[in-house]
Amino acid sequence: MADNVDDDSLYRIKEGDYVVLKRGDIFKAVQIQSTKKVIFEKQWFFLDNAVDQLYSSTFEILAGGILQPLKPKDTESSTGVSPAVK
Repeated sequence: MADNVDDDSLYRIKEGDYVVLKRGDIFKAVQIQSTKKVIFEKQWFFLDNAVDQLYSSTFEILAGGILQPLKPKDTESSTGVSPAVK
């Protein structure tokens, strides 16, 4: 066992990881790559801000294609993009 490993570091998104985007009933698997534009459901954005977030996090897409993580209490009613491992 590693003594200095953060307990949730295994559950955090890293560059090069694959995530599943979900919007309603639509799913898409994509790889996290720095400055790569992703097009999903007629909307484009960058996944840079997903790095270091926990898997199953929910995001809002802001102007300029920037992802903004939502607070956990907002995730139940959100239709944002949600990276999750399946």
